[in-house]
Amino acid sequence: MADGVIDALQAALLGQACEPLENPWSGWLALVLCRQRERQRWLLKMHREVLKDEEEDGPLPGHPGWTFRYHGSGLLLSGPGDEYLDVDFQHGDLTGASIDPYFFTHRLLSLADPALPERRLKAWLCGSEPLLIAALDALIENGLVEHREDSRHVFVLAPELEQLCEALNQVAFEAPEVAAAWSRRLGEMGDEADPGGSQAFQSWALGLVRGGKNARLLKDLISVVDNAALTEVALKVLEGPIQAGTGRAIEALMALKEAPGSQAIALAARMDPTLHNPFSACRLARWCLATGLHLEMAQDLIQRFARQRRSPGFKGNPFDSEYAFLALEFFPEHAPALVKQALRSEVPNAFEKMAAYLSWIEEPWAQELLLTAARETEQDTQRRFLVGCLQYSNTASVADTARGLLPPDPEFPPEQPGYTFEQIQFLNLRQLVERRRDRALETFRRLQPH
Repeated sequence: MADGVIDALQAALLGQACEPLENPWSGWLALVLCRQRERQRWLLKMHREVLKDEEEDGPLPGHPGWTFRYHGSGLLLSGPGDEYLDVDFQHGDLTGASIDPYFFTHRLLSLADPALPERRLKAWLCGSEPLLIAALDALIENGLVEHREDSRHVFVLAPELEQLCEALNQVAFEAPEVAAAWSRRLGEMGDEADPGGSQAFQSWALGLVRGGKNARLLKDLISVVDNAALTEVALKVLEGPIQAGTGRAIEALMALKEAPGSQAIALAARMDPTLHNPFSACRLARWCLATGLHLEMAQDLIQRFARQRRSPGFKGNPFDSEYAFLALEFFPEHAPALVKQALRSEVPNAFEKMAAYLSWIEEPWAQELLLTAARETEQDTQRRFLVGCLQYSNTASVADTARGLLPPDPEFPPEQPGYTFEQIQFLNLRQLVERRRDRALETFRRLQPH
């Protein structure tokens, strides 16, 4: 494929005919990467020549509408048209040659008014970040881009593609006749065209997800791949090893409006809380509960996984709050015990989600649950977060009582290098609680009686 893409780009530059690409998106992706390379070269020029005496962030001097922000070992430039150009210097590259796949996809997908190459690529790959990453992986396998020797994450263009960058970045794609010519040579694809109509795209996309590989892509493919074929692939995943991809396959089946059948029953019987991550179990339970099928099986699944106090790979059970939310929504008679358990979870993410949710409920029972958990916990970080949630109570006596439970402030020894988790939480408690509450608001609204 590498030779075919290079030949197609060279022919387009010379205005010559060429063999159509089997996978047109690979040609557009190679072209867009060359354009990304030029944008990163510009960023490095700004870094060296314009920002050499500037502080950490602010307006980009001499470039209205642009701002800059240094972060860690990199630089982010934000400009007109929602362009976010981000380059990391941590690998010692000050030429702009190294491309971070996630910085690249973020820039591409954020562009408000992309030029022809970026527009074509987004159309072919459905504006999906996972599909873009999969297409990048295919270019790596075919030698058009290469990982740096010191990184398995960032990559550089292969020499034969790098040699085309200057010429490709001089093409005036805004000219209608130029746009039409390049579309004919790299793959005819109107902005509103359906990539699902391409047999090559169907075969490539389904190949990505067969056997449970790249299961995170399944939902992204629903609108562009034959749904019967996609359903068959997702159901096959349920019969394979239980892993994160199993839960992603269930999410896709739910989006496809499929009902849980024999594969779901067999899967539930194989799930073991001492062996398997709770993610797929929660997805399977929600699938059954939301469709009103296999309800006893779903409730039993939740109870079995909730009783496991240390999930594989964790120091606690990371889905304590999810069990409680499922119970609140579908079998409230079991919810109180699961809510109390979530408030005492060993996993911060779990107890913070539950505490933030309860902080939206202006009812004595919810406030008492938070106060009791704050009194009983032996962890200062947990107590501090619970008290932070109670400060949003409209009842002054509740907020006052909670403040009386605050642990002593952590010490900050001057000789200590860096910060501990407790110190970071203490310094950012208000923002942390507000962020958690913002995220919990959707759950609060969803679980409100209609």
